[in-house]
Amino acid sequence: IANGSIIPLPTWDLDEDFDAWLAPGYLTVLSVNGTISLIMHFLVFWLIAFKTPKEMKDYRLFLLNISVISFIHDIQLTVYWRPVPFFPIPGAFVQGPSRIIGNIGGHWGMVLSIVL
Repeated sequence: IANGSIIPLPTWDLDEDFDAWLAPGYLTVLSVNGTISLIMHFLVFWLIAFKTPKEMKDYRLFLLNISVISFIHDIQLTVYWRPVPFFPIPGAFVQGPSRIIGNIGGHWGMVLSIVL
């Protein structure tokens, strides 16, 4: 019992608790999903910009705003952050470029995801 606590500290062994072989497949699915999403976003931008009737000017701006925020969130999730979840545990580790920032990069990726 550490530090005078009567509750033993949990010990996590990632080799036993998480199947590391799942991460490459998950990242491939995330990349394919992100690619399809980006293509669809450009189609949506084109449809909103050029195919929306003139009578719907205010609504067109609303749709464009929602689409841009969704586009930014998809880029952030599939390119910048790229989280790989620990299935039974509510957590994830970062595989994207945000890990270059340091130990806090994954945290800021999560904060950006929540804010957007």
